[in-house]
Amino acid sequence: MTTIGGRVVTCILDQGTEVVVMPAAIWKMLSVGLQSDHCLNMELVNTNKDVMLGVIENVPLNFRGGLLYFQVQVIPCMSFEILLGRPFFKLTTCHTFGLPDGEQDILVTDPNMHKELHIPTLPWVKRCTSGLSCPDHLPCN
Repeated sequence: MTTIGGRVVTCILDQGTEVVVMPAAIWKMLSVGLQSDHCLNMELVNTNKDVMLGVIENVPLNFRGGLLYFQVQVIPCMSFEILLGRPFFKLTTCHTFGLPDGEQDILVTDPNMHKELHIPTLPWVKRCTSGLSCPDHLPCN
């Protein structure tokens, strides 16, 4: 988890994704500018393609160890709040540690202060029982 704009958001770690991504619903809550002339096409896991709405430059994310700034692509709709891809792993020199009990922790390093931060992770499980309009998911509009 991290804070962005004073709001706690859940992050998904994905070493296979080449960008940091957030849905339009989170971007709208931040009330910051979007560079729509920097659009990417993103191929999703299910081989569908989605066009990004643009990029937000220098988004401050706070992982309880200080602010780190990322270039974040905005996608129309996602079932999570922030996807931390390879730029996160590279910038923070992130290391993952599998624990004997099945849990996983990460160790990130602030590139400016060289301060290490050990962060426990949680499994990402969404249990939707209400069909297509699950209140736990962000609206896609």
